[in-house]
Amino acid sequence: MKQTESIEQKKVINWAEANKVHDRRLSWLFHVPNGGLRSKRQAVEMVCLGVKKGISDLILLVPSRGYNYFCGEMKAPGINDLGPDQEKFKRFVIEQNGFYCVYNKAQGMVDEIKFYLKMAFGD
Repeated sequence: MKQTESIEQKKVINWAEANKVHDRRLSWLFHVPNGGLRSKRQAVEMVCLGVKKGISDLILLVPSRGYNYFCGEMKAPGINDLGPDQEKFKRFVIEQNGFYCVYNKAQGMVDEIKFYLKMAFGD
């Protein structure tokens, strides 16, 4: 994960943590550590532990708005394209009636989570 992407994602998580007192469902927003630089040995270990390429950065296993769960992909500013593995995962999520979105700014992702959960607070 690029540094600017990481900073934006931390803002999303900080927002969720600060607002879980208003909506406990935010307690279950989590990050999947499937990116980043690792040694070859670490990468092999991660695969053996079940890490998969293309999985979204943020997942919320809460049904809402007729969807089964929420998947959000954070991208570095200026990058909006998904990689091939990410496109494959996006298609799978949609086939399974999941909600999928991509943002490169924290506020966009926060707004999407608020929409998904039908929230009207926590700016």
